[in-house]
Amino acid sequence: MTGSTCNINTSESDTGVYWCESGSGEFSSAVNITVQNDGNGPILVSPVHPVTEGASVSLSCSLKTQKILSNVFFYHNDKLIQNDPRGELNISAVSKSDEGFYKCQYSGRESAQSWMSVKDDGNGPILVSPVHPVTEGASVSLSCSLRTQKILSNVFFYHNDKLIQNDTRGELKISAVSKSDEGFYKCQYSGRESAQSWMSVKVTGPSSSPVWLMVGLVCGVSLIIILLLLLYRCRQSKCKSLFFSCCIREFIYYIHFNYSHIYMYSDLMTQNISGTIYT
Repeated sequence: MTGSTCNINTSESDTGVYWCESGSGEFSSAVNITVQNDGNGPILVSPVHPVTEGASVSLSCSLKTQKILSNVFFYHNDKLIQNDPRGELNISAVSKSDEGFYKCQYSGRESAQSWMSVKDDGNGPILVSPVHPVTEGASVSLSCSLRTQKILSNVFFYHNDKLIQNDTRGELKISAVSKSDEGFYKCQYSGRESAQSWMSVKVTGPSSSPVWLMVGLVCGVSLIIILLLLLYRCRQSKCKSLFFSCCIREFIYYIHFNYSHIYMYSDLMTQNISGTIYT
């Protein structure tokens, strides 16, 4: 394959694998072309240290040979956010949502990406939530406050980043907690968000106390019945002279026979209550 050319005014975004195809469907060998910044591309000037939430910040785009540029495109996390004729991006009050990667584009060439970090100033809302796991079925209350103000109004509550309530009292109440309520919670007040907090929900199994109560009741009634039957059989026994020894033999027989059935019944009761179904 000869006689074909392709001219490209390259930028860093043109880095990739290239090949050509003839009209008859033949392919050339693929080549990997990496385009490096020649040092004359645009440069994004951004804060080196984390920016405090609520503060103002300015990002600019320039060249080594030219500080003031016009018709500059600014991107946040690869999304175009501004086309500024002054080559400058101003954020009057930084929030946590402004954190991320920034870059600028000038004359079709892009700068390298730069990460801007946003830190909490300590005056944002605080979510007050349970520290220990909450038992399923119990009631729980989550509240939102400031260091300088405990009672807030018009508060937004989020569960796993999904808005679940806008409460005028700054409080979220769950009357009966379930496993689906487990997850990350946060609150938002005056456009500012609290840090996320994990609420854990523990599931308790059925109590074993009713099982042993029923087993004890069955054993007690059975013992009374055994004693009554034993007395009756001893009175009807022909070996009246050996009344005591007969009673002992009868007692041992009834204990062995009946209690084996009682234990089997108690085991079945325990397993049924634990969730096993017998047919």
